[in-house]
Amino acid sequence: MNTAQIKLLTWSVAGALGCSLVAYIAVFLRQREEVMTPVSTERMRKVLENVPEIEQRTENTVALKQVQKGLQRFDWSGKPPPEPVAEQPEAPVAAHGPDPVDKFVKIRGLKADADQPELGEVVLKYSADARVTAVTSDNGTVLKIVGDLLDPPLNYIRVAAVTDLGVEFSFTDPPDRKHEILPVNDYPLVGYLLVDGDNIVPVSVPGARFPTAARGNGPTLETERISPNRYRLGTNAVNEFEQNYSDILSTDVAYKRHRDPKTGRYDGIEVTSVKQGSIVAQHGIQNGDVIKSINGTAVNSESEAIQFVKAHKDEYDTWEVVIENKGQSRTMTYNSPQH
Repeated sequence: MNTAQIKLLTWSVAGALGCSLVAYIAVFLRQREEVMTPVSTERMRKVLENVPEIEQRTENTVALKQVQKGLQRFDWSGKPPPEPVAEQPEAPVAAHGPDPVDKFVKIRGLKADADQPELGEVVLKYSADARVTAVTSDNGTVLKIVGDLLDPPLNYIRVAAVTDLGVEFSFTDPPDRKHEILPVNDYPLVGYLLVDGDNIVPVSVPGARFPTAARGNGPTLETERISPNRYRLGTNAVNEFEQNYSDILSTDVAYKRHRDPKTGRYDGIEVTSVKQGSIVAQHGIQNGDVIKSINGTAVNSESEAIQFVKAHKDEYDTWEVVIENKGQSRTMTYNSPQH
């Protein structure tokens, strides 16, 4: 095919397409008026009425469960079918559930003996959630010693230990449940009455006794324990600390720098052991205590603590020592003899 023939064919195709386009436009213009005219409601109604009904078709179906059952029974290997497995009953859920101990009991007072921990005592009161009906005292408190179980239905909870930090509880159901510690608030103890804010709770449980100290107006020779975490220093204790602190730190207590397990940085002074009956033990320091700060200043070593106390001994009447032990934090407060 030469060039002239190709040109002729191209022009022929273009002319045919042009004629078709012109014809389409002419037909559109003739029908435009009809297309643009709105359809009346009557006409639409007639058209819809003349639409034939669609025949409803039904097919034979098989339930999916029947198909699955048939496929499972179809033996491809020729082996006998396996024995059916008996359904295991669900394990019963304990009635008491995993609720924390502090939902059921509140500590109203305790007596901790560092020399004989097994003699620790705690006076507690059950909450309404405990649903304990065995309490017969007038004020609703009960006395428990280390090793006692709480009253039913809480008799799966045992008093494991009583310390100045609070009361440690263990569990018989489930036996591997982690122990819980309920800390005590800094309650002032007056005689045999426990002062809780504006409420004075008389301790009428037989055998319940709490340490008390007579308060004087001037300096005292011996340290007074005002409440579980608050002490009024005696002049004898202050003098002994000032004169013999080197001997005290070397014989009465063992310690080391404590590292944060997450960051590896030094973050306090860990007390690894305390001599029973020593002046350190008499002022509330226990094994495992990590001293974090003194009056808001972080201390990471023995030298830092000593330097801070020496530099500010004439500035403060009250010393607040932040301590951590077993994940619990407490603040020990020491008032000067004159305060």
